[in-house]
Amino acid sequence: MEKGFLIGESLLTRIKTSLDRADGQPIRLGDAAIPTRLQDVPRGRIGNEPRLGTIAATWAKGQTATVTQIKADGTALSPTVEFNATNWFAAVTVASGTKKVLCVFVGDRWLLIAAEC
Repeated sequence: MEKGFLIGESLLTRIKTSLDRADGQPIRLGDAAIPTRLQDVPRGRIGNEPRLGTIAATWAKGQTATVTQIKADGTALSPTVEFNATNWFAAVTVASGTKKVLCVFVGDRWLLIAAEC
């Protein structure tokens, strides 16, 4: 699978700064610092990475659809990878061809978070 980032470098730095302010200075024991909450979280690996995909038919709000995963450059994966995702937000109309969608894994299911207009 292509590597991606859920949190960019700038945002991660701002979050760390905010947490350090809220928590005070990081606690130190001798020469070893006890890490703050986000220091050991690998960037782009918080839970599952978002999946970019396509749908070939209109996807109604509140419905589940089969999404065909694609690479970040829009090309197909080989072999083909499909997954089911739920749309809680708005209908995605496909008049012809396919539309690109972005889904994330939350709890026990994939959820639509963005769709091509």
